[in-house]
Amino acid sequence: MGRRIALFVVLTLAVSAPVAVRAQGAAPVRHDRKDVHHDRRDLRHDRKDIHKDAQDIHSDKQDIRQDQKDVHKDVQDVRSDKQDIRKDQKDLSADKSALRTELKEGDLKGAQQERQDLKADRKDLRTDRRDLHSDQKDLQKDAKDLRNDRRDGRADQRDLRKDVKDAKADRRDLRKDRKDVGQDQEQKKDSTD
Repeated sequence: MGRRIALFVVLTLAVSAPVAVRAQGAAPVRHDRKDVHHDRRDLRHDRKDIHKDAQDIHSDKQDIRQDQKDVHKDVQDVRSDKQDIRKDQKDLSADKSALRTELKEGDLKGAQQERQDLKADRKDLRTDRRDLHSDQKDLQKDAKDLRNDRRDGRADQRDLRKDVKDAKADRRDLRKDRKDVGQDQEQKKDSTD
């Protein structure tokens, strides 16, 4: 009976020794493979982030170009409105002068026509001033949009640089983890031989 127990213990130790050695070698390999998997996943995420940042930068550039066009158009509108106002003021002055002349000469019919012209010129002047005010507001809004788009563009470029830096770091980690897996597998192979 004692011999059987001793034989059983010896056989158990003989069988379990290589299994224990293999188990010790498998743990680092499994851990390194897990690291490789995580690094690949991080790399995929970084590539997605880089692609998204590139799209954001492209979109911001388009917004900036559009806002620059809008600002340019608004500047032209403001300039045009100012010219219209100057013209209306000249017309108004001319109509006032003509009205005074008609009244001096006693031409009531001509004076009535000049009053109507004067009223129409005042109306035009008010409309042009309203347009000018509206165009100036548009100009301020478009200038603000342009500043915001430029700020967004700079932020997106910073994000892109950070994501590229992260991707490079993840590639380095992936190479290192692959190397560790290879070394652990070699050590495991050497220990089983």
